[in-house]
Amino acid sequence: MRSGYQTCAAGQRWQWQGLDFSVLWPPDPRPRADNNDSCVIRISDGEYSVLLTGDIEAKGEANLLASLGDKTQLDSDIMLVPHHGSASSSSPSFIRAVNPTWAVASTGLLNPWRLPAKTVRAGYEQADVTWLDTAANGQVRWQRIDTGWKLVRWRQDRRAGWYRQMFKRRPVNLDADR
Repeated sequence: MRSGYQTCAAGQRWQWQGLDFSVLWPPDPRPRADNNDSCVIRISDGEYSVLLTGDIEAKGEANLLASLGDKTQLDSDIMLVPHHGSASSSSPSFIRAVNPTWAVASTGLLNPWRLPAKTVRAGYEQADVTWLDTAANGQVRWQRIDTGWKLVRWRQDRRAGWYRQMFKRRPVNLDADR
């Protein structure tokens, strides 16, 4: 293990700023991890939860499900779509076990892998899960409000052309350092 890093292993738990973190996978530290050894972490505030799935694939999903005595440990409101929505992930049994309201695929616009796979997106939609992906929606953010959650999708809800702001020329004040 490199200095300054901690390995990920099921059973690890900690609290930070009122949130509970629970590592669900892998079962033990791996000296050389592959996709199916991705760290799967559930974050909860006691009422709402998020499941971070890394690059876990269908085989890892099945092994994770088999390792859990209590499948409700996976139940989460928001789920990061495993392996960026690759066709090798997001098995129907895993989606059912997590039972998310929202699924977010971290993808890039016009990525060479053509992710997310159409079949994966269809699987979430068939399970009545609201699909979001960063290529189409940009940054997504949930904010707690009195009635539950407020979802903001930067590309749809922040119509100011957020990405164009980076390229705007700003006037230069040549006298600023004098």
